[in-house]
Amino acid sequence: VIQRVLQASVSVGGQLVSEIGPGLLVLTGLTHTDGLGEVAYMAGKLLKMRLWRNDKGKPWDQSVMQKKFQVLIVSQFTLYGEPKGNKPDFHNAMEGEKALELYELFLEILKKEYSLDKIFAGAFGKYMSVKLENDGPVTLLLDSPSPNDQGIKSLYTKLERQYQYKLNLEKKKSKAVKAQEGNKNGTDCTEKKEEKKVEEDKEKNQSQNLKEVRMEKESPCNSGKK
Repeated sequence: VIQRVLQASVSVGGQLVSEIGPGLLVLTGLTHTDGLGEVAYMAGKLLKMRLWRNDKGKPWDQSVMQKKFQVLIVSQFTLYGEPKGNKPDFHNAMEGEKALELYELFLEILKKEYSLDKIFAGAFGKYMSVKLENDGPVTLLLDSPSPNDQGIKSLYTKLERQYQYKLNLEKKKSKAVKAQEGNKNGTDCTEKKEEKKVEEDKEKNQSQNLKEVRMEKESPCNSGKK
């Protein structure tokens, strides 16, 4: 569920988790058949949907990226709820651990394709209070096409390979940076230890010198030189 908003926020237990100004509030549900290909497809659609006027007033002409607005992603498994008697049934919603992994991949792709400082998230699996000021109102439903169609299945496979490569590349870069930081920290620690040893040796020498001076002053030979 995509809502064009003037502002939106998510709180948990009275504590603010995320908030945005103008942009999109996206309620995101995942089902058992979803995978990396589906979330990559949805991320692309979400960022490119033209939901705003351009500078000349033409409606439905600019995307959230073109406007440089923000996006707030809120996980909501209840989107896959179905009435069963008088209570909802959620068997079509993806189970928690797998859903969290795919949800985080969705966020990673959005940040990679747009900007780290433009993508915000709610609190996965928590009881959230969501506030928004809908702009319009504009509310749209967006779902990934069924992979039963051969063309769509091929597209998902292509997207999955593409983003698997990109995400793995990012992980390798992240590991390399952490390794460099670890080496730097190790070097810093060694240097600090050496500096500490030098200081200790210096203090030790000073203490020894003072001791020798005192002994010289207290010497009977020195006491007779007056």
